[in-house]
Amino acid sequence: MITCWFILLVLYSGVFRAEKPPNIVLMVADDLGWTDVGFHGSDQIPTPNIDKLAKEGIILNNYYVQPICSPTRSALMTGRYPIHTGMFHGVICPEEPYGVSLEEKILPEYLRELGYATHAIGKWHLGYFAKEYTPTYRGFDTFYGYYNGAEDYFYHNRSGYHFPKFHGLDLHHDVEGDQQPVRTQDGNYSTYMYSDEAITTINQHPTERPLFLYLPFQNVHGPLMAPQETIDKFSYIEDKKRRVLAAMVSQLDDAIGRINGALEAKGILENTVIIFTSDNGAPSGQGMGSNYPLRGEKFMVFEGGVRVPAFINSPLLKKSGVTSMQMMHITDWLPTIVNLAQGKITKEIDGFDQWKTLQSDVESPRIEILLNIDDTNHSQEALIVGKWKILIDSMFVDQWIKAPGYNASGKATSVVNCGLKPDKTTHCNKIYCLFNLHNDPCEYNDVSSQYPEIYQQMKNKLEDYKKGMVPSRKLDGDKMADPQLHGNVWTSWKKLTN
Repeated sequence: MITCWFILLVLYSGVFRAEKPPNIVLMVADDLGWTDVGFHGSDQIPTPNIDKLAKEGIILNNYYVQPICSPTRSALMTGRYPIHTGMFHGVICPEEPYGVSLEEKILPEYLRELGYATHAIGKWHLGYFAKEYTPTYRGFDTFYGYYNGAEDYFYHNRSGYHFPKFHGLDLHHDVEGDQQPVRTQDGNYSTYMYSDEAITTINQHPTERPLFLYLPFQNVHGPLMAPQETIDKFSYIEDKKRRVLAAMVSQLDDAIGRINGALEAKGILENTVIIFTSDNGAPSGQGMGSNYPLRGEKFMVFEGGVRVPAFINSPLLKKSGVTSMQMMHITDWLPTIVNLAQGKITKEIDGFDQWKTLQSDVESPRIEILLNIDDTNHSQEALIVGKWKILIDSMFVDQWIKAPGYNASGKATSVVNCGLKPDKTTHCNKIYCLFNLHNDPCEYNDVSSQYPEIYQQMKNKLEDYKKGMVPSRKLDGDKMADPQLHGNVWTSWKKLTN
């Protein structure tokens, strides 16, 4: 009798554990290039912690984001394409009084309703001009980080964009709506600071509640800065900027290793899902990151700007140690995570729940991805349907950029097979180009003239998407954002009126 009750108790406990919502750790690297991680073949920058998690999980090699920061983060948080939220044009600059609409329900709001403890550590960049747009008014219990898009890694300050003479601190510790600047971290490299805060959050977390830990890292966005002792480890890289970038990637990798170790020490790793993504491709020229052999870079809708390193790792996955080529977009994380948390989506979104696809490698529910439509002051449009991709991008010169010292060891590999580059390349800044990504992932050959019917169908689809666009939320800078008016801090400066 005792044995039977014991067996029933064990079975019941197993069911209970299986039904308990998982912890979610969502890591977003900033400006990390396609080939700046070991699991994509980098021969310059060791990333052992990132590689271990990627190779023991599922590497997502047909995964896309938006071409630049605020649009990607808005898509992640809302599950909606930026053309449907007005976040499709550029990024939120420090003095600009807008953000993701308060009518949008974002990821932490869903999860907090489901009983999750919700914490954000790192970069926000979704609006802060009024306090209601800041993280702890939008579903996060706590926020430790910066509101804007970039700043000094050691002193956590920055200048304005519209008004370059504006200058102030941008480091905050907000708890349940109480906004507090942090003035005690001068000289502390941000990656140390944020990983320490993440570890403290994990250690203090009450395990009876599920945890949502959002970690949008500062690395490896400019300015190029890293501790000198880390830079010195990469003396074999001749180019000075590339050497600093390598140190920044290494710091990111160390932080991820420390955080994963804290999850294991806490004893919660077995019921945790770790997601890793970059927000866009590397700015190959100015930032010395590498998207090669993909075409293009950050800001662009060529593959180098929107196809990024990503993986998911969890003991809850039925399959691991595999690479998925199922189509996925950053909008898919919201429905995937909310459904994993046993919640329901309450409004129309563009993302798809990908958990069954990740679990069993069944066909992705997604058959197309809108990468962007932006005709505000230039033409940028891109759409993928199956193997076909149509685009026009008049903003930048498109190119294939090798990082300084690329393959100096002769050991660099690529997970993308590009084939031979033609002598002549079609530039897609004035005309729409059509690419077959299955045969030509590096976008060498415009095949629009060979497939005129497909070309026209793709153009028609873009026109259909344009019919559902909302106006851009982008606004001019406001002089009242000047940090000198607010204790030398970049902080909320407007009060909302009913």
